[in-house]
Amino acid sequence: MQKNEDILFIPCSKVLSLDYARNNPHVAACYDENEKILDEDERPLTENSFMAMFLMEERDNPNSGWRPWIDMLPNNFEDFPVFFSAHQKKWLAETALLLSLEKKVKNMKAEFDFICKTVPTFSKFKYIDYQGARMMANSRMFELQIDNKKTLGWVPFADMMNYTDPPDASFAYDSKRKGYVLKANHALKKGQVVHNTYGTRSNRAFYLHYGFIHPNNDKNDLPVIFDVS
Repeated sequence: MQKNEDILFIPCSKVLSLDYARNNPHVAACYDENEKILDEDERPLTENSFMAMFLMEERDNPNSGWRPWIDMLPNNFEDFPVFFSAHQKKWLAETALLLSLEKKVKNMKAEFDFICKTVPTFSKFKYIDYQGARMMANSRMFELQIDNKKTLGWVPFADMMNYTDPPDASFAYDSKRKGYVLKANHALKKGQVVHNTYGTRSNRAFYLHYGFIHPNNDKNDLPVIFDVS
C-alpha cells in the first residue's frame, strides 16, 4: 500500500456520534438536566458521560443495530487505574497520577448518581459497568468534524487501532463521500500493523485514560497545587 492510499472508509451512518447518542430519550433527559446547571464547571456530566450511557443501554438491547460492533468491544479494563485495588493504588503513592485518579473516581461516581437520579430506571445497571463504559468513551472516541461541525464519537474498526507517534495513518472527513477515510501516511507492507495516534499527552494522561505509558514520551508534566487560603 502506498502513501496517501485509502486503508479504510467508514460512512457517517456507521459513525456513532454524540449527536446520534442524544437521540436516545434517556441521554436527552440527562443532557437537558445537566444544561440547567448554569455554571458549566459545576455540571457533573460530560460528553463522555452521555456516550457511556448510550453504550450501556445499547449493550442491554439485544436488537441493537450496533450489536456487531458492541460484541467486539473489550470487557476487561484491569489495566486502567480506575479499577485498581487498594493494594495497587499504594504503588502510586506520592505521585501526581494518584491525585488525578482520585478526582476521576470521585467525578465518575457523581456522574452515575446524577444519571440514576434523573433516569431512575438506569439504576438497574451496576456502577462498575458504568465505569467500564466510561473508560470505553475515554479511550476509544475520536474528535470529529462533520460538515464543519465539531463533535465526538466512536468510529467502528478505527477505534481498534493501537498507538504510535508519529502515526502510520491519519483520519479525515470526506464531505463528498460523507464519511471518514483512513489514509496511509507512508508505504505499508502486507500484514503490517497500522497504528494511529491518540494525541499529544503526558504519561499521566495516557495511563489514566488509556491504561498504558509511552516509554519515550517528551510531553510529561507535573501539576503543582498551591493552597492560597
